[in-house]
Amino acid sequence: MAGCQVVSKKSKKKQDKVQVDIVADANLLPDQRYYLQKDKVVSFSQKSRQFEFRRIAEKSIELINPQFEKLGWDTEHDIMNFFIVGGEIDVFIKGTS
Repeated sequence: MAGCQVVSKKSKKKQDKVQVDIVADANLLPDQRYYLQKDKVVSFSQKSRQFEFRRIAEKSIELINPQFEKLGWDTEHDIMNFFIVGGEIDVFIKGTS
């Protein structure tokens, strides 16, 4: 699994789907391989604090990005409408009045 990735708000809007990693106790992801992590506290004693191992599994999933904004230009237009004024086409020719 890849490490933690910092993503800016602007780049979050560019992808319609995002890949996220789930890190959980292995019993919550029984179909995944697990590894041992020694971080389960057995004793909180300041003199002899003790930890036990616990099983951890990871899984990567793809989610639909709710912040996605489809970018692009609206190409559904008629460029000739730009030149029409009052129902007539205005043409400007350099050097004439």
